[in-house]
Amino acid sequence: MVTSNRRKRNATENKPFTKKEEEQKSIEDEVNAGKIRPATAEEIAAKWEQIQRRKAAATALVVGSAIATDVANTPPKPIVSQPPAAQPPAAQPPATTVQPPATQPPKPADPAKNNSIDAKYAQVLENLFNKFAKQSDSASSKIINNAKQNTDVWIEENKKLQTLLQDSIRTAKENASTIVKEDKKNSDGMLAGFKKQADILVEENQKLQALFRETIAIQKANAADSKRIANQANFTIGLRDKDGKKIVVTSGQTLPIAFCQMIGKTLFKQFQIYLNGILVEDSSPLYAWRSIIETELNFDKETKNSTLSLAGYASDENINDPTSSGYKRRSGWIQKDGEAQFAATLNLNLFNQPRLLLNYVDFKLVAYLNEPKFVIDSLEIDKDLKKPDDTIYTYEILDMKLLLHEYELYDSASMAIEQLLKQEKMITYPLTNIEMRSFYVAPGRFDTPECRLLTSALPKRIVMCMVDAQSYLGSHSKSPFNFRHFDVKDAFIECGGRTIPSRPLNLDFEKDRYMPAYLNMLEGTGMGRSAGNNGITREMFKNGSAFFVFEISSSLDSETFDLIKLGTTSFNIKFNKAVPESGLYCILHCEYDSVLTIDDNRVPHVDALM
Repeated sequence: MVTSNRRKRNATENKPFTKKEEEQKSIEDEVNAGKIRPATAEEIAAKWEQIQRRKAAATALVVGSAIATDVANTPPKPIVSQPPAAQPPAAQPPATTVQPPATQPPKPADPAKNNSIDAKYAQVLENLFNKFAKQSDSASSKIINNAKQNTDVWIEENKKLQTLLQDSIRTAKENASTIVKEDKKNSDGMLAGFKKQADILVEENQKLQALFRETIAIQKANAADSKRIANQANFTIGLRDKDGKKIVVTSGQTLPIAFCQMIGKTLFKQFQIYLNGILVEDSSPLYAWRSIIETELNFDKETKNSTLSLAGYASDENINDPTSSGYKRRSGWIQKDGEAQFAATLNLNLFNQPRLLLNYVDFKLVAYLNEPKFVIDSLEIDKDLKKPDDTIYTYEILDMKLLLHEYELYDSASMAIEQLLKQEKMITYPLTNIEMRSFYVAPGRFDTPECRLLTSALPKRIVMCMVDAQSYLGSHSKSPFNFRHFDVKDAFIECGGRTIPSRPLNLDFEKDRYMPAYLNMLEGTGMGRSAGNNGITREMFKNGSAFFVFEISSSLDSETFDLIKLGTTSFNIKFNKAVPESGLYCILHCEYDSVLTIDDNRVPHVDALM
């Protein structure tokens, strides 16, 4: 008996599902798995209403079908027709009449059978709808239960979030209160620190202002030109004979010698400046002529004979004349014991600008001296010497000092400089760069050979002068600074496609027709339309001070920089007479704009094209 029941139960469990049961089970699995979204109460009500409408429609359909079946099974009523009126018989031919076979009337449908089928169909539909409604109600109840559970879980999670949010708000308020207290405490400390720093800065500023006022006072007291007070060379020089022995001056004896013009500057042949081991300036071996040219053209006669007498300057009315007052004055400075002291500023580009050199920069100055026969003049020497350019006298430097202004900065100023270097990356020094050039003109020529001296940047101004070849190389019997005119007929330059001056000069010094050249010298040095002067008269221009000035830029009187223009500059001179036997040297003083920069690593850079 047990075996039989187990077999029945196993047979029932192993019975395959129908299609509808499989669909129902699939729906239930998806609902349980959460793949079907739980319906809301509104969606369930709408679904139930739809089912009721479909159920009513199906019931109406079944009832209507039964009514239609009854109508279709009702037999039609018989139609009674009247025979036509009798006509008299006509003569007819005899005919054979064929009677159609008699038809059987259709059997009427059984209404009871049809009603039974419709009622069974309606019952089946009603059972199906009831089963679907039960299943829908079961699914809906499960969905509602799941939704309720999810809602409870969400409410619980929401409560936890609200609790966490309240804790966070409370913690934020406590932190904010703590921060406000700390900020107030820190702000008081910072304000006190700022006030202390401000007091220190005010004190440092007052010290700097006092230092600047003291510096300005010292500069005004020491020199008229504050730009050139930054350097000064002091030295003591003594005369020696050709064997290097000291010359003893006895009572009543007069030495027939004198130092050359402005020996404080012209003693030096060449200078080189190194910053942190890098060459930033080289004056070339023509430094002595540069010093004389700049002194003669930029200072008046009173300044030359007073302030510049410290450098050994004494005006000469007639150069190479032993009776000249300037030569006698220079000779008198060494008549006591053959020794003399001089002091002079240096005509170098870096020294002729107002800005101070940056700290932590190693400065090195290298000086080369001129030969004794260049420095010492003995105009009364025997003219019959076989070799008039031989060295008869020499000199000895007994003491030499280079004085530089050094400023000790406060810590605040040093820190400000370092901050500026970090921001700007460099310190800039605008310079007026001077380049010296010279070329030789052979004897017997009436003009100079084609000479392209400058092949890169165009200069702002050029000053040209000429000296005898023997004086240029050095001679006791001739001054190296006797700038003769050599009877020039015309002098012009070709610069960047321009000819300056635009019209020929047509000079004739023997007939005193040299006013265009003299006027160009005054205009080119900025003294043609001002009260200033350089002390060079018409007669001096003709007799040893012939400077030919060519003004190329129109902004020489301003402190602005010109744009760099590239091109070739050539020089041309024509003479009325042939060049003397010894030949001559033409010396050019060329002026440019340039920039020296020192970066934050203290590395100098020179931006110039020559």
